[in-house]
Amino acid sequence: MCVGAGERCDGVPQCPDASDETGCWNPTQECALRCDAATRCVPESWLCDGHADCLDHADEQGCGETLGL
Repeated sequence: MCVGAGERCDGVPQCPDASDETGCWNPTQECALRCDAATRCVPESWLCDGHADCLDHADEQGCGETLGL
């Protein structure tokens, strides 16, 4: 681990591989998206916020797109 305990699971990856942000599921949090092989629970407030919380940036994809209904 490359960070102190206070920086782990704070929503901001400090490690180059974001390992300080993996496995941080909080059972009181509603998951709007599961990413990183379902090890990460991203709440709705983190979606499209300009900060990638998933290693593959899945939480920042499709932002601003509208469905042509």
